[in-house]
Amino acid sequence: MILLFSALAACGGVQRASTVPSGDRLPDSVIDRMEDDCRHQPDESLPPEVRDRMCFCVAREYQRTMPAKDAFAFGQAFRAAGDDPVARNHLVMNNEITRQALATCVNEVFGPTKN
Repeated sequence: MILLFSALAACGGVQRASTVPSGDRLPDSVIDRMEDDCRHQPDESLPPEVRDRMCFCVAREYQRTMPAKDAFAFGQAFRAAGDDPVARNHLVMNNEITRQALATCVNEVFGPTKN
């Protein structure tokens, strides 16, 4: 599942307001590429239709919540982690924005989790 973040279908949830000023948001073209890259990762842990929804949702959450400068820095660190799933997971879970994006999308795609 962590491969969903390699690039970052409809999420089906409510449209949430952006927390990033429009001039600092990732452009739609970048988000579309992230979503497409995510969908084409060799990950069989989710059925394709679920992965498509997660990829769409996570990419849109990044656009909505992560300033472009932070997103590009995160992307560079993620690529530098290579194919190491532990390193990638560490990056995702130690970043508040990416962790929250994942939680939001898991709730939207799978339903709210109970602790």
